[in-house]
Amino acid sequence: WLYTPEAGSFEDPFAEVNMYHHLDFIHGWFDERYGFRHPGSMEGIVNFDTANAFFGDFDGDGVGEVAFGQRGNVDFAYDADVIYHEFMHSVFGSIVNPGFFDSDEFGIQWAAGGLNEGSADVMSIVQTGDPRLGEYAGGVFSASGGPVRDLEADRMCPADLYGESHRDGEVWGSFAWNLIDDPLIGAELTADLFYGAITTFPSDVNWEFAGGAVLAAADELLAAGAMDSAQRDRVQALAEAQGLDACGRVVRLDEGAEPLQMMLSIGFFADTPIPLGQ
Repeated sequence: WLYTPEAGSFEDPFAEVNMYHHLDFIHGWFDERYGFRHPGSMEGIVNFDTANAFFGDFDGDGVGEVAFGQRGNVDFAYDADVIYHEFMHSVFGSIVNPGFFDSDEFGIQWAAGGLNEGSADVMSIVQTGDPRLGEYAGGVFSASGGPVRDLEADRMCPADLYGESHRDGEVWGSFAWNLIDDPLIGAELTADLFYGAITTFPSDVNWEFAGGAVLAAADELLAAGAMDSAQRDRVQALAEAQGLDACGRVVRLDEGAEPLQMMLSIGFFADTPIPLGQ
């Protein structure tokens, strides 16, 4: 670029240029591949003191923005993984319009949040071909560095659901990485499978629906000649291996699983912890 990076500065033009480049790229990719585009322009915000990045309507004008903060010498606008991830949140929000949480006969259901975060990870690793997300941005959370998330290891559904959206999203993301890394499937076909599935998600989507939606997308691609029967069978096998072909809400304790449950204490109910998930 024509600007020298100054990650610790709040007057850093490199952050603006780098963010714009990668937002323009990922927007163009979605438009060209799927015909998806937002109805209007999207604002990108950089150079503010927050160790995070996010998508949402921060200025209250009814239009979502993507925002990339910084802390110390780490600027989230420098990390393409993070930029692709946040843009995918805007896509997921436009298509699915998910609620914050739902409930079923077992209690609070956080699947929509986990699938939102997981899908944002998926479309990032589709672009990079790397199961590690945010290797640069991860430096703000640990002196030793390392990625924000690493999706190479398998996560099982429902045994690895925890009740926190980013962590639960690793189940979805690790499934995608197994597809990307498989020589029969690859990144482009994985993107088509997940995007096709997401377009069918209801706002109260759960894990069982999501897994079935990927398999339904595989059936459609097979019927359209965009996938052969060996590839379709491989998608089925990988989904079954991680429990995503029929992921319910019950963990069988007689199979040796040791689930953890995350609890949240709401301020005005300080003595009443609320279970967030399995």
